[in-house]
Amino acid sequence: MVMKWKCGRQLELHLPTWGGRRDGAGRKLQCERESPPHRVRAAMREWAPKLVTLRVRDGVPDLRHRDAWAVVVRTMRDFRGRFAVAVVHYSVLRNHMHLVNEGRDRESFAQGMKALTGRLAKRLNAHFGRRGPLFASRYHVRELATPREVRNALRYVLLNARHHAHETGRALPPDWVDPRSTAAIFDGWSTPVTTPHRSADFGASPARTWLLRVGWRRDGLLDLDDIPGVPRLARRRAA
Repeated sequence: MVMKWKCGRQLELHLPTWGGRRDGAGRKLQCERESPPHRVRAAMREWAPKLVTLRVRDGVPDLRHRDAWAVVVRTMRDFRGRFAVAVVHYSVLRNHMHLVNEGRDRESFAQGMKALTGRLAKRLNAHFGRRGPLFASRYHVRELATPREVRNALRYVLLNARHHAHETGRALPPDWVDPRSTAAIFDGWSTPVTTPHRSADFGASPARTWLLRVGWRRDGLLDLDDIPGVPRLARRRAA
């Protein structure tokens, strides 16, 4: 269950008290977005990939800017192989990131994600010339236990920029490849992809789990011009 912080003014019953909580004391509530509650996460299974979302705080500059993107890629390269979390695919949006990861268990996955988010925060803060927390809340993670779930996650991550473009009324070319993602090196497109970044090193790791290597393909390869959340018939009508 997702905890929602209510920031509206509430009626209060004023009674004389001595000691206890003082008005205005303590950490202020963060009302930017819903945040996953601070509780023990469910057990994780090594054979199941994970979909992770990281959101940054309001006021953080655009993560898709060329120089910020370069910081992310360098961080991914340095992180690869050092912890029990493997980032297989990812995409960077203006104020959030999506990742498809593999990991062994809950403890090692948490340690790896702590190391990754810490490195990203430190390096992006240095790049932006800012201080303080970079991420708005705890990362959100969802385990992917079936071929269909893995396929949907890959579709969502690698084509997420198309989804946001559609929301703002922008039409992208059918062969457009998101340059701020690992879409260029993805080998599961239904048609060949031509991009100068086809052999680039984005810091991603090769898939090891059966679901992420083979299983998801049972439901068909991905279409580069697909838009997550928008039926194909609706896209044809809009065109």
